[in-house]
Amino acid sequence: MKLSPKEVREYYQSGRLKIALIGMSNIGKSHFAGRLKAQFDFDTVEVDAVIQSHIGASNMSGHAAWLGQPYSEGYAQRERDAMAIETRASKEAINQCLSRGNAVLDAPGSIIYTDENVQTQLKTKFWRIYLKASSEDEMRLKQLYYNCPKPLIWNGNYNSSLAADPDDAIIVSYSGLLQERAQLYAHMADMTLYAQQLMDKDYDIGKALGLNTKE
Repeated sequence: MKLSPKEVREYYQSGRLKIALIGMSNIGKSHFAGRLKAQFDFDTVEVDAVIQSHIGASNMSGHAAWLGQPYSEGYAQRERDAMAIETRASKEAINQCLSRGNAVLDAPGSIIYTDENVQTQLKTKFWRIYLKASSEDEMRLKQLYYNCPKPLIWNGNYNSSLAADPDDAIIVSYSGLLQERAQLYAHMADMTLYAQQLMDKDYDIGKALGLNTKE
């Protein structure tokens, strides 16, 4: 939902501010959520943790192993199953946030592919903040995924013909995935912040969000 600086303060001071953090996996959403929890009056809910409880994974590595790579046998069906589970988990996490005071929803990168009900809830009940990747971030994200894959919904963006080796095709295909998602995140967002700024411990997130500013 769109909020003016005055409305942000009013919602926060009355314990009604719901923030949804959106952006690519590894961009820093959990880090930002942690800073908000530590510095301000926010609860945090991580959708990935709810997903892992549904699939019986104890951590992100187990989650990634369950989904597999886009070239692995049976991936297409697992991706469909994963999005169905993510949609249910997102609804549960949204309800958790709505039952609390000020709350931050740490959303998975693929929340943009969830169903209309989830999208409507986010649009009408949450202030959606997009953590945007710079060109330097994009290079880092590619290398991180290549070296230590997280569960990733490719949504048709993996193209094995782009390289002789399927793992090399991952790197090339990842650029297209980033481009598609950047457009979807930007369209979804009520506010955009560059992720690199948020990594600076001296960056005043209260001022950036209007949480500690008086008119």
